Amino acid sequence: MIKPLRSTLNLRYVTLTNEQYHADQSAVGSSSLKALASDGPAYAKAYHDGELRGASDAFALGGAVHAILDGTYLDSYSTAPIDRGYSSRTTKAFSQMQSDMRDSGDRRTLLTRDEASEAERLAQAILSVTAGSYVGQPTLREPSLYWEEPTDCGPLRCKCRPDVLIDDWRGGAILHDIKTSARIGPKHVKSAFWSFGYWIQQSHYEAGIRACGASQVDTAFIFVRKSKPYDVGVYRMSDDDRENARYQWRRLINEWARRTVENDWGNGTLLRPETVHLGIRGDETELEGFDDE
Repeated sequence: MIKPLRSTLNLRYVTLTNEQYHADQSAVGSSSLKALASDGPAYAKAYHDGELRGASDAFALGGAVHAILDGTYLDSYSTAPIDRGYSSRTTKAFSQMQSDMRDSGDRRTLLTRDEASEAERLAQAILSVTAGSYVGQPTLREPSLYWEEPTDCGPLRCKCRPDVLIDDWRGGAILHDIKTSARIGPKHVKSAFWSFGYWIQQSHYEAGIRACGASQVDTAFIFVRKSKPYDVGVYRMSDDDRENARYQWRRLINEWARRTVENDWGNGTLLRPETVHLGIRGDETELEGFDDE
């Protein structure tokens, strides 16, 4: 088992289950800010209020990988029988088994046999790269962090749930953010940072980790391929991108706080359209931020 956090990093955090954390609407998480940036205020508010959420297959798989890594898989997940009727989440037998578990008070998430096997392979692939980083290191997995972020409209209650935090022995934290992906090459990862808002996530997490007691944060994204050969790629944002991401995250935080105070979650209208900044330049510089795959 991973040792509890101690030594130089005195982090304020709450111990919650994944379900409890995501059900808490009292604070703003990075996913709500991603929704604001990509889909507008009306959608972001509906997402934050829990109107749009559902447990996707990818979400269940990612959670299972984390549970295997921290040794809590059997407490949080169960595997369906190998019988043909349980081969997919969409089968009647699978849905009935999950429903029966809930009715009996068993809150574990049910996985198909194939999902459980895939989660184990992905977890082992990640450990082959990261295990050495955790040996003898005070480490936390998925702590729930809450803080009051200053904004132009006053403090805004925020939250984040980092995958892995390691004491850097200087009062700071090393953040490992784990992503499962069909492709893990540099071009795809660059596209994923835009498509899935990882740049917003990093800025939000680093702000929260610092606000909760860390003197500094060093973030690495660990991408593991969801198919053979289950290889792993480790990436960091460039210093310039990291600084610019913080600036844009700050704008999103201020916008969320303003809309909360004014109770304004409307999208642009014909009378007041939103201005879109594409960053198009009048020279030969290649356009950035477009997913051309």
